[in-house]
Amino acid sequence: MVNLADWISKGRFTIVRDTKKDELSALSYSLNIMSGKLKKNIHELENKNEELNKFAYVVSHDLKAPLRGIYNVISWIEEDLSDEVSPALRRYLNIIPQRTQRMEALINGLLDYARTNRKTAPEEVDTNSLIQEITQSIVPRNFTLKIQKLPKIFTERLKLEQVFFNLISNAVKYASPEKGFIEIGCLQNNHIFEFYVQDNGIGIDPQYHNKIFEIFQTLREKNEIESTGVGLAIVKKILDDRGETISITSHLGEGTVFSFTWRNNKRI
Repeated sequence: MVNLADWISKGRFTIVRDTKKDELSALSYSLNIMSGKLKKNIHELENKNEELNKFAYVVSHDLKAPLRGIYNVISWIEEDLSDEVSPALRRYLNIIPQRTQRMEALINGLLDYARTNRKTAPEEVDTNSLIQEITQSIVPRNFTLKIQKLPKIFTERLKLEQVFFNLISNAVKYASPEKGFIEIGCLQNNHIFEFYVQDNGIGIDPQYHNKIFEIFQTLREKNEIESTGVGLAIVKKILDDRGETISITSHLGEGTVFSFTWRNNKRI
């Protein structure tokens, strides 16, 4: 009976055949019913998630087509009627591409958010190499970048890469363009790692520390293309799905430190 309860807690919904008909039979019967219902509910939830992912892809694809059409029409107007466009109208025409590009960025963010449900096989990941690949592609060369010694872990590479990519991207967006500083490091407690990404950016008022993890929430102005408010929501979703935690240490004007836990799938 204890084994059955332990199996259920780990997601192994086994049915126990009880032939003794003793005082534990009623408990066995109840556990079997609970196991069956949980298995059915989880199966239905997985199907719903799959349907939601397909819906997100279809809708996003359908939304992108008219956005590109709008952008093309504006380009044609500027090319064919450039001599007839007044300065005021030109200002309005310049605003439209900015809005359409932001909309496309939001759609791409939505697709990235939907992809967090995908499962990939765990593998040995050298986080030093992973961080080098990410920072070389998104961190400006004039930034001061400090990378502490990072571990090798056995895990889903794609999920860990998404978390680091979005946290480092966030640090780049809000750091000082002239004197940007980013530090990435890790503390280890047995098979649990606590990574951190620190920057010297504008900082975040404590009253917004929870709000920034909500999808489409951003501290930047809504017309700024590079800030969609999806990145930190993706980070939070991945960590929540894995049962991990994330914390933030920040005040206005004092930079920000994001710290998150990440468990090794197995010891290596």
